[in-house]
Amino acid sequence: VNSTWVASLAVQDSTFAHNEDGLFSSAQSLAVSGSTFTDNTSSAMRINRVSDLSKVLLAGAGANVFVGDGPARVVSVSSSVVPAGATWAVSSAGGAIPDLGSGGYYDAAVTVDGAVTIAAGSVVKGGGFVVDQGGTLTASGTAGSPVTFTSVKDDSVGGDSNGDGAASQPVAGDAYFAVEDHGGVVSLAGTVIEYASDGLFDFGMLGGAPEPGGATGVVTVTGDQFTNNMVGVGFGSSRNWAASLTVQDSNFTDNTDGLDSSAGSLAVSGSTFTDNTSSAMRI
Repeated sequence: VNSTWVASLAVQDSTFAHNEDGLFSSAQSLAVSGSTFTDNTSSAMRINRVSDLSKVLLAGAGANVFVGDGPARVVSVSSSVVPAGATWAVSSAGGAIPDLGSGGYYDAAVTVDGAVTIAAGSVVKGGGFVVDQGGTLTASGTAGSPVTFTSVKDDSVGGDSNGDGAASQPVAGDAYFAVEDHGGVVSLAGTVIEYASDGLFDFGMLGGAPEPGGATGVVTVTGDQFTNNMVGVGFGSSRNWAASLTVQDSNFTDNTDGLDSSAGSLAVSGSTFTDNTSSAMRI
């Protein structure tokens, strides 16, 4: 299905098999549920400019199912929104591997004004999520079943998503960021973030000062791993949108800087910093 010129598209209980792209849509109103995507060779879904991602079901009742290797499981998302009052539940239990592209610091693949929940064991490639004031993002991984944010070139988790075999290898900076706080509430537990410029990032680093009323973001990092990024956690601006940053029981390994923070309220405890090449912490 190619709906480039369609304003509204609803897909339910359908099968997409052995296509190049199963569904390719720029419809602002898009709903996809109960459908199966099997062995599509470039991507299962490629969606852009969706005004409410909560209607593209990746978890729970009516979730779509993705079957096959590598690109067959990819749900490519760009310039889309989770609006206030809506929740987009992300899970790889049905096979989905969201690919949020490489974009740029100002280019959110997913703008979160409502809520995003990411289940244990989920894999998200590329970056990233921008969590606005009033928005929330909660990643609920565990030690045995982490939530992983990684490069599309990383074949070790979620398969060979770009379908090029061993031709490309992941490096720091493949994505600009996994999660960017823009005044919202971010909670990452049992999460692995790797191969980004800034794994977890504050919009203030781009020079954008908070709205009148000051910083509103609350960011909590618990039991996470930041590996092979340029900066694991980048909150180094004096104009952070995050009012507080709490880091607990986490590991920062083989980054350039492990943690760079000017957050007014900063707490770091129980964490290990290993072989970061420029600094462990810059605060």
